[in-house]
Order: sequence, then structure tokens, then C-alpha cells
Amino acid sequence: MSEQPEAPLAAPDAPERPRGRKSGRKLKMTPEARQKVLQALKGGHHRSTAAAFAGVSRWTLYRFIARAEKAQRKADRGHRLTKAEKDLCLFCTDLAAAEVTPEVAALDVVTGAIRQKDVNAAFRFLELRFRDRWGRQTQIANAKDPDHPERPGEPLKLDLSPGGLAGRSKEELLAELEARGIVPELLSRLG
Repeated sequence: MSEQPEAPLAAPDAPERPRGRKSGRKLKMTPEARQKVLQALKGGHHRSTAAAFAGVSRWTLYRFIARAEKAQRKADRGHRLTKAEKDLCLFCTDLAAAEVTPEVAALDVVTGAIRQKDVNAAFRFLELRFRDRWGRQTQIANAKDPDHPERPGEPLKLDLSPGGLAGRSKEELLAELEARGIVPELLSRLG
């Protein structure tokens, strides 16, 4: 049988390290820096701008976020977390909420404009939210151009750009949307 090697002994005059404490460099992401990052993100700023506002490098912030996401995945798998990992999970949750806050505020402004029957806001909302049905298109593949019967089979070309809509008044566009039942349906969804 082989013998187990003995653990090396510390020097007799070396101070004993307290148990449960980690050695190494302290994190730059102090609680104050975390709060500043969240404050900037709630204001709609990019992560790198939030890092600069908090006085840390963007790489420090990205590494900290990666640690927080790793702790969150560990929690999601049902593992037991340390206090530090629980704090990271809380930061991860706060981060997600902070990044969504400006989007919600902007959407409130857009929906308010739609409620005031701002046709341009309604079109832009439809164009971006329901891109497959309302996105800008230059042609409709299966339709025939009624103005040019001598070119059968050629796709109908539509100009849905703001310049193409410029010749129509807001009242005309709103009347057309209401006739199609689009504005009441949109307002009922925003409700």
C-alpha cells in the first residue's frame, strides 16, 4: 500500500488565515457601482455607457454580468447558492428589469400618440411590431397591376415609404384605416 502524503505545514510564525474568507483582489463592482449601472440602464443608456458612469470598465461590467448569469443558471438548476451568489442573482434580475424600463416608457409614448389618432405613429408602430404584415414592401408578388393590363403577371408595385404616403392627408389615411377596421382593432389591443 502507498502512503498518503502529509499536507505541508505552514511556517510556525505565519498568521493563520480566517476560515470562510477568500483572498485575492476585491471586485470593482461595489454596491454603489451596481446601483449606478442600474440607474444608467433605467435611463436607456447602453451597458458600456452605464459602466463608464459607474466608474468601471465595460469589461469589468461584462465579467460581472457573466458571473451573475452563471449564478442565475446555477439557481435555475436547483443548486444551493452562497450569499454572494444570491446577491449576483438579485443583480441579474434587477439588470433585466432596468434594461426593459426605457422600452416600456417609449412604448407608452407611442401608444399615447396612437390613442390621439396620430396616423404616423400608428403606421410606424404597425410597421415595426408586425413587420411581416405591415413592414415596408416594394412589391406584392401575387397581385396584378390594374393600371397596366398590357403587362400581365408583373407584380403590383407599391410605395409604402413616407414619401409615397406624403400626398395623402392624415384624415384620408385615418379614414382608410377606420374603413378597414384597423384603427379600432389597434386601439382595442392597446386598451
